[in-house]
Amino acid sequence: MNTTLSDPGTLVHARGRDWVVLPESTDDLIMVRPVGGLDEEITGILPAIEPVESTAFRLPTRDDLGDFASGQLLRDAARLSTRAAAGPFRKFWSYCRRA
Repeated sequence: MNTTLSDPGTLVHARGRDWVVLPESTDDLIMVRPVGGLDEEITGILPAIEPVESTAFRLPTRDDLGDFASGQLLRDAARLSTRAAAGPFRKFWSYCRRA
């Protein structure tokens, strides 16, 4: 499969950081969001003016394994971020019940 840098979901490296290519991209203007970034950080990059290269995450190795406490910390962080993301829906539900 032959992919281009403007294909949605492609990981690219530019401006010293990694980005995810968004669906609005063209070959002339690549719309990107930083990996792990917010929608407020979406920007456009002109590959004719600044260097953009394809990138990928490296595969994990044995050295990347953590202990049980690290695993619990990761699980707790995932649970808390999910819980925080549901906040607006819970607020909406409480509003609907009052109506």
